[in-house]
Amino acid sequence: MSIRITYNNSDLSKEQQQVINHFVEFLYDKMPVNNIKDVKFVGNKDDGMTTGSYTIETGLIKVLSKGRMLIDVLRTLSHEWIHAAQHDFLGWEKGPDIGGRNEDGCNTYSGVLMKLYQKHFPHNNKTIYE
Repeated sequence: MSIRITYNNSDLSKEQQQVINHFVEFLYDKMPVNNIKDVKFVGNKDDGMTTGSYTIETGLIKVLSKGRMLIDVLRTLSHEWIHAAQHDFLGWEKGPDIGGRNEDGCNTYSGVLMKLYQKHFPHNNKTIYE
């Protein structure tokens, strides 16, 4: 796995960053997407993003982290990770921002991934819910 993870004004503690790094390994294990190059945790929205974005051309996932619970940050990360998988595995192009197979699939499966992670790594739950 060669994914660069950066934190830019992210307001995340070292302990939270360790959980994020572990969660990225978990995601890669469950869904080894090859087109993700960078994951950036940012303190402010930019480029029209909501809580997260995935750019197909650059392989960049951005996640808004400042002022959010870690569980929400991780769910956003898994949502965007699934968008990358949809493109990488299925060849799907970007769909509508609300509804449709892309968004509905991401919303559903990101919840599944969160529950699986919490079940398999309960020692991280305290940090996840801070």
